[in-house]
Amino acid sequence: DDLLQDQFFEDSESFKAENEDWCNLQEGIAKRSSQRKIEEIEERIARFTEEGKTRIIPAEQGKIDRENQDLQVKLAKIQEKRQTKTNNPTLAAGLIFIEED
Repeated sequence: DDLLQDQFFEDSESFKAENEDWCNLQEGIAKRSSQRKIEEIEERIARFTEEGKTRIIPAEQGKIDRENQDLQVKLAKIQEKRQTKTNNPTLAAGLIFIEED
């Protein structure tokens, strides 16, 4: 039984480490992607400002706000996935005696 518990603990720790790595990767991807989109929008705002097209700027700023909201939702989902719960219930324990007639 101790061997099974030890193996479960090792596997559990390995899973937690892999999950943490995956979450870190996903978080980095989400942040970089969001930052890239925001930079593109900011470049458009600067171009519209130079061209005197100021009426469209509030809509572009709204896109930045939306991108920030989307990022927060993605980060919250990733944070939820960071929380791993492992348990090792005892399914059965005992001895079986087989008698031949």
